[in-house]
Amino acid sequence: MKRIALLCAVLVALVAGYFVLPVCAEEPTASERVVAIKAHLAESEAILHQYEWLETTIVSVDRMEKFCSQQRVSYDADGAVRKVPVLYGSATFARETVLEAKKKKLIVSVINSEYRKITP
Repeated sequence: MKRIALLCAVLVALVAGYFVLPVCAEEPTASERVVAIKAHLAESEAILHQYEWLETTIVSVDRMEKFCSQQRVSYDADGAVRKVPVLYGSATFARETVLEAKKKKLIVSVINSEYRKITP
């Protein structure tokens, strides 16, 4: 019985502390907020410098791709952005897509001309 009373007392103290302490706590001053924000930004920037991503640039004219390039982007030890071109097929990719588009147009025109020959 004493254990239950003790547990209830502890529970009441925890609940009261949960609701009363935030009200009694002082708000941080503006300078403390600025320091906290700067620290958080520095921490976020350090985390960001660990990442690496792929940057893709596609130039298209009249819905046809004319140029495509890819670069692997990351931060180097000095904190500067480093971009390294990805060479696997980046230069030939745009040429191949232009040729594929021309082939499709040719096939469609041949099909249309053959269809016109068949239909009266």
